[in-house]
This record gives sequence, C-alpha cells and structure tokens, in this order.
Amino acid sequence: MTAYLGLGSSLGDRSMNLTEALRRLEEKGVHVLAVSPVYESPHMGLAAGDAERFPAHLNCVARVESSFSASELMDRIRDVENEGGRVRESAGGRA
Repeated sequence: MTAYLGLGSSLGDRSMNLTEALRRLEEKGVHVLAVSPVYESPHMGLAAGDAERFPAHLNCVARVESSFSASELMDRIRDVENEGGRVRESAGGRA
C-alpha cells in the first residue's frame, strides 16, 4: 500500500524531530519513498492570538509504502509519535 503522511514539529529541534520520525518509520517496516521540501507555517490554533503564543511548525509530506493494513500502519505511526515524545492534549490545547 502507498500512503501519504503529513509530518509536523513545533517544539525542540524541529528539523531533527522530522528526520528522526522518518528514521523510526523505516525501523518499523514503513518504507519512505519520497519526502517533500520542508516548509514553516504558523500555529493554527483555535483561539485568537494562538499564532503569536505558540511556536511555528515545520512541515513536510512523506510518500510511504508498506504491506500493513491501514490500521496496522496507523499503529506504527502512533508508536513513532509516542517515541518522539508527542503528547496529545484536549481541544483548545496544543496537540
């Protein structure tokens, strides 16, 4: 299966976070075929002024290939996020 994944990072060494996420995907059997250029975008929060309060994001898209089902691929993606320190917060907060 070929899939397209949007990756983003707004905290710490943002560029290294993206690089490490791609490396961890490969370790989990998800083959990274191509990666778009990295671009920076402002935080798109829910409240007025969030773009000024929260750091900008680095973003890219990766074309990946795997033999996993969609749910198995999602499990591996969540593992990569967890290993990278991703913390999901409730609506209104950073996620």
